[in-house]
Amino acid sequence: MEIRNQVKSILAEKLGLEVTDIEDQSFLEEDLGINAIIMTDILNTIKEKAYVEVPEEEVRLNQTVEQFVNLVEENSPE
Repeated sequence: MEIRNQVKSILAEKLGLEVTDIEDQSFLEEDLGINAIIMTDILNTIKEKAYVEVPEEEVRLNQTVEQFVNLVEENSPE
């Protein structure tokens, strides 16, 4: 599965949403309600399922889904 789709799927799963509800321009905190605790859980799941480790200090809750996906892709070993 492509990383972009995998990250959106994980976000949807953790937030109790449908993948179609996760839009690229949605802000993580403002639009989706993600806080630091939820983000830690999301990052752990990405590490387990997508085998990508994203440093927590690089994640900003005021970024968009697209920016977050790009950050995950940048840290991907592929």
